[in-house]
Amino acid sequence: MLADFTPKQHRTLDLFFSGLARAVVARGWRVEITFAGAGPADYTEELEQAGVHVDQLLFPFGTDSAREFGRRLRGRPGTVLQAHFLGPFDPRLLALKARGLVRKLQIVDHLSGSLKPLSLPAEWLRRGRGRVAGLLVDEYVAVSRFVAARIERAGVPRGRIRVIENGIPIERYARDPGRARPPLPRVAFAGQLIAEKGVQTLLQAASTMRAEAEWVIAGAGKYQPELEALAARLGVPARFVGHVDSAELFASSDIVVVPSLWEEAFGLVAVEGMAAGAAVIVSDAGGLPEVVDETGIVVPRGNSAALSGALRGLLDSHDRRVALGAAARRRASERFSLDRMISEHAHAAEMLLRDAEERSPRSSPSRE
Repeated sequence: MLADFTPKQHRTLDLFFSGLARAVVARGWRVEITFAGAGPADYTEELEQAGVHVDQLLFPFGTDSAREFGRRLRGRPGTVLQAHFLGPFDPRLLALKARGLVRKLQIVDHLSGSLKPLSLPAEWLRRGRGRVAGLLVDEYVAVSRFVAARIERAGVPRGRIRVIENGIPIERYARDPGRARPPLPRVAFAGQLIAEKGVQTLLQAASTMRAEAEWVIAGAGKYQPELEALAARLGVPARFVGHVDSAELFASSDIVVVPSLWEEAFGLVAVEGMAAGAAVIVSDAGGLPEVVDETGIVVPRGNSAALSGALRGLLDSHDRRVALGAAARRRASERFSLDRMISEHAHAAEMLLRDAEERSPRSSPSRE
């Protein structure tokens, strides 16, 4: 497993990587994870005690790091490589397969964004690149149907694409029914404070009903000073609380808003809000609408008037908030659990491992 990612121990993706590695080891395979950063010593120690070797590589995945990683792969003819947070068409990654340094290559596409419009000749070149990648990459794993469609539009054959939706530790987001509620309905945002996350749209919507709710903005980022200044100009009494535990925040929130402007690959924050039983409003960006489906409210991205109307409808009706939150909680529990995500990834990885073992001219080192 190769991931441009640094664990911090208890976040959802930290739990995913450790859980997946343990699940594949439990099925009898040898697993190595190479991260961009070492992460906490306890996290590494727990993995190594479970039989997972943890290594580190300098990212971004440029020429030097690709060459170093290639050296590590030599002499391991049965290796299956699973890559995370690397570009799905990274030529250095594809070269590892073309050079025979890995037997099977699986790329898990977690990345947000959309395909840029191109001229017709450039579009032909892009699709040609996708077809070549489809010959080299044994399987693309998309974290949503939106991401799967994006990969296919880039020229990769549909048969090479599998969808495994993200998941979260649902139990962490269970509400305490006896917990005291804030005097006003709480509307919460959690995420990076950058322009692409659309917090400015939320503040503009809040300015039409600023005294009717408690507005909480969690997270940090380079755009925070501008957002705080905008809130002050609009007269929105928003509290900027920095990094907080989203489970704690959403457990006391009535409405969670995910007003992204860019194409979100999936939308973990939306699922966290759903799992906490909050009423969730998302923009129509990327995979967000498919995450909430009919258990959330979808508004056009960047449209503060539409967001204001959605908020107004929820703030005016306690019963609607509760009903929507309950439906969202059921959907999150049934579809977006971390255990389900890990199980599906472990199954997909084992299929490639078994195929690599069967095609190997000698015993694969994968089961050492």
